[in-house]
Formats: sequence, C-alpha cells, structure tokens
Amino acid sequence: MELEVCVIPAKDGDAAALVKAMNEGGSASLAACEGCQKVTVLQGIENPGTALLLVEWDSVAAHEAAKGSDSFNAFVSVLGPHIGGGADVLHYR
Repeated sequence: MELEVCVIPAKDGDAAALVKAMNEGGSASLAACEGCQKVTVLQGIENPGTALLLVEWDSVAAHEAAKGSDSFNAFVSVLGPHIGGGADVLHYR
C-alpha cells in the first residue's frame, strides 16, 4: 500500500464545501478507481481553508493508471470547482 497525501487549498477558503462535495460523491468516485483502497478527506483545524485528502493506493503506478479513467474523471469534476490553488501531492510507503 502506498499513501497519497494531498493538502488542498479550498476555493475562497471554503474547505467545508470541499469536504461536503467529497462526502457527497467525490470520495466514492475516487474509491471506485482500480487500485484505490481507501479515501479520507478532512478539513484543516489550524488552517480551516484547507482540506487533507488521504488516498490508499495499491501503488503509485495504480494511481497513475487511474488518471483518465471514468471514475477518476468523475472525482475531478466533483473536486475541481472547490480547489482554490495548487495542491501539494506526495506519496508515502
């Protein structure tokens, strides 16, 4: 298992809307990608205008292969309108 860690700045600082959108379909779309084991999204406490996205993948290669799939595109369409800037994305094993 490899863990993707993303700190996402929310559009207009509204991380609550980002988390809500993920809980109402974005997480399920991402979890439907082949190689995705678990999706967690949390609103920042010290920086409430950000969200933390944790995704457990079989491998970084599985993450890369998922990009462009229908499920991944559905996730992006849900999350996209709520992103306020570039996200820091790192993988850990």
